[in-house]
Amino acid sequence: MHPTSVYGAAPSLVGPQDILIYSQLLETSKTFVMNATKAHLLPTLLMCSSDIDTNRAGDRLLVDNWIEVRPLARYPYPDPAGPTSSSVSTT
Repeated sequence: MHPTSVYGAAPSLVGPQDILIYSQLLETSKTFVMNATKAHLLPTLLMCSSDIDTNRAGDRLLVDNWIEVRPLARYPYPDPAGPTSSSVSTT
């Protein structure tokens, strides 16, 4: 990563659940990544895979018979009916 790039100057912008996707490598006296974009690791892995297997509980994924993923949390899906009267604050 080139030190004057956004991610080179502030590596804290890339978290442990992120991945950098790049389109070019620049080779000078050192090799530098160019045109990098941050993406979330799990959706990128699932989108780029060709085979995903799971167990009955759905708490483990095997991606391309290569890497096993155990999501730590289940994310609640929004209610398609919209907010209910109990979830709307009137204050």
